[in-house]
Amino acid sequence: MADLLKTDLASNSGENPLLAKLSPVVQDAIVTKTIYIRDTDDDGEFTDDYVEYKVRDKEDLRDTYKDGKGLVHLANPKKVIVNFDEIKDGEKYQVYKYSQNFQGWQKKEADAMEAETLLAMKSYLAEKLLATPVDLPTDFHDSDGRQIQEWDGALLSADTLYLLEAKHSMSEDKVKNIAARVEAFPNVLKESKHKRLAGKFSKVVGVACGTYFPDDGRKEAHRLGLMVIYPSGRRYSVDASKIDSDFAIER
Repeated sequence: MADLLKTDLASNSGENPLLAKLSPVVQDAIVTKTIYIRDTDDDGEFTDDYVEYKVRDKEDLRDTYKDGKGLVHLANPKKVIVNFDEIKDGEKYQVYKYSQNFQGWQKKEADAMEAETLLAMKSYLAEKLLATPVDLPTDFHDSDGRQIQEWDGALLSADTLYLLEAKHSMSEDKVKNIAARVEAFPNVLKESKHKRLAGKFSKVVGVACGTYFPDDGRKEAHRLGLMVIYPSGRRYSVDASKIDSDFAIER
């Protein structure tokens, strides 16, 4: 209690003693956030590894992107983050470089994600269902050559056709759109130059793939009958021997 009393005892005597002022001892609450920053190689190129950082304030955050302009999150890659309050504990980020070609980087990331999720799906079919998938065309055009539907991956396994759509940030609205496109696919196929494929499968399954795939989005995907693929480890990579730990596939 003595620590809480701040007064001059010498002047607090006599006929008119001073009132003691109670000042609670305040301990600064320091919030530490753990984030993961994409690593770079000796040439400054991004790798598939992420480095763990613990940040407590804006200065700590600035140290994580000292060679860049700020951090970007794949859920919103156009927003450059420089404030401590904007980062979220446990999330993965990438340093936004001053000389970065945003459009080129975004396309490269999208191409890599499509390839990795397609590999994850192939591995799942081969290891879990003991089926050998066959790649099919992903662009479907009508008789006049106009594109009427496009997918990021199309795999035929036994009598089932799997249609994959990959997004960096997957939302409930995007999930609903994928489900609607899957439902429309049989009619699309009838109008396309690939209508002969209709006799090769009896079931169509949509697969929603997302780097950032919130729980609500995954639940909605399951409700609509879609399979989902999303990262389950800290690394944005796919290894056929580690499919359960690096990429999670649910159906």
